[in-house]
Amino acid sequence: MKKRICQIAALGSALILAFSAQVQAAAVTANGTPAAVATNNIQSWPAGPQTTSEAAVLIDADTGAVLYDKGMNECRYPASTTKLMTLLVAIENSSPKDVVTFTETGIRDVTWDSSNINAQLGEQMTMKDCWFAAYIKSANEVCAQIAEYVGGTEANFVDMMNQKAKELGCTHTHFVNASGLPDENHYTSALDLAKIMKAGLKNARFRKVIESVGYTIPATNLSEARPMHTHMPLMAKESDLYYEGCIGGKTGFANEAQHTLVVAAERNGRTYIAVTMRTVDLGINCTDSTALFDYAFNNFDTIDVNGTKMSVPKGVTVNDLTTESTDKNGRTMNRYYYNGQYVGYVMEADPTPAPTEAPVQEEVTEETPAGEQTENAVSEIAAYFPDLILLDINLPFRSGFEICKELKAKQIGTVLVLTARDKLQDELHALDLGADDYLTKPCNMSRLLARIKNLLRRKEEQVQQGLLDGGGFLLDPNTFTIYVGNSSYLMPPNEGKILLALLKNSPKIVSKKELCIRLWGTEEFIDENALQVNFTRLRKTLREFGLEERIETVRGQGYRLKEQVRL
Repeated sequence: MKKRICQIAALGSALILAFSAQVQAAAVTANGTPAAVATNNIQSWPAGPQTTSEAAVLIDADTGAVLYDKGMNECRYPASTTKLMTLLVAIENSSPKDVVTFTETGIRDVTWDSSNINAQLGEQMTMKDCWFAAYIKSANEVCAQIAEYVGGTEANFVDMMNQKAKELGCTHTHFVNASGLPDENHYTSALDLAKIMKAGLKNARFRKVIESVGYTIPATNLSEARPMHTHMPLMAKESDLYYEGCIGGKTGFANEAQHTLVVAAERNGRTYIAVTMRTVDLGINCTDSTALFDYAFNNFDTIDVNGTKMSVPKGVTVNDLTTESTDKNGRTMNRYYYNGQYVGYVMEADPTPAPTEAPVQEEVTEETPAGEQTENAVSEIAAYFPDLILLDINLPFRSGFEICKELKAKQIGTVLVLTARDKLQDELHALDLGADDYLTKPCNMSRLLARIKNLLRRKEEQVQQGLLDGGGFLLDPNTFTIYVGNSSYLMPPNEGKILLALLKNSPKIVSKKELCIRLWGTEEFIDENALQVNFTRLRKTLREFGLEERIETVRGQGYRLKEQVRL
């Protein structure tokens, strides 16, 4: 069994504010009505540029603070900037090595007047290839196929997109498709697009995709290799509109939406996101975005507020800020404002009951490894499905105790605390929070490896007690991990649900109707192709283990898992 060990070093975190209100249908703002620059009315706030775009916003990518607001909450058509959410949801719910087979769902979107890569019926490519095709080529058929693969149907995937928008606090957004094709009920706002981009930048795979100016899809079963190059001028060094420090971005165009652009830029550790909506030419979006980035880099400084970096107008200090404190899930959140304009927030420490003698708070030393600072450390860790996590306590943005508590609460991995803190009360506190073992640095490598092997062996023994025996394989009904010999594979949820249903009912037949209920929560079986796609993927997974023939299709009745033939 392959083991995944996640070493957590300098991980930062911040609270993601969940949006609780229901997204309501809203009329898209009428064309030709540029908004006023609202932030220009803030006392002592730097005057922003007079952009041509009908709506625009500029935010700090770390804090989400708005630096420039021109109709940022007006509902407008997003066109292909929709694909930023498509990409984010797909990356969070699939593996880059997944194999996507193109069905009629995707092929129907290959038209002469739409963005596409001319995918063929039955063509296969990896999910990673699909991510790049959706981003660089803005391929509509690829987005539709991604949606079917991840969600079972595009409608289910769109529900996932809208749920994600809700989680990110997008209050003026509603999606009806994965491509951005015009629809009166498909809309968003400049600020919501910025929030989506902000969330994407915190995902390592998302960021890798959008930072790419070129990518080649290898030859497939039905096509030669497809080289692709960005059409985003701010990223292309050969373009007169190239902007130094541009991370990446997504363009969008439709007659109803005109040109829309979402783009991010980074200089000297400061990252900003600019969104410009509805112009008659992409060059105008680029010019406006350049003006907004220059405005940010030239008129704002970054200051430290209780360990959090915030963008404020030049010359502003912590003493110039006002504070508003609110309770969030038992923790105090301090929101900071300058002349009424939000600039960032700081969460107070988790009020976890401490041991009688509180752990000694030591300064972070050079001994603490530097790692990627993320907004949501636990989510980032969970994305790797680690078998074991090496966790330090001395982290620059969040206590390792807090992370340990959340990891164990969510049953993510086995936690081995490896830290320079050698006080008994620290060790007892970590173990009380659920840590599986505790070692102090410096640590003999042989001792560390022995502890790791022991923890992994213990976990494997515990896991096997709850596994279901499928005859030739074992299945974890909670994680949908399949074990065959010394190999294991974490299946996507839909594949796992199908196999679990077949295994529990074996050798009886499971109807299509019952499987649809398990997958999508409804008795109404609408799209048989959607179920077939999931079965194709499951069979492909089982083929890797020599188990493909175990699934039998019973014409007119459903499917069943055949008993293992023993020789």
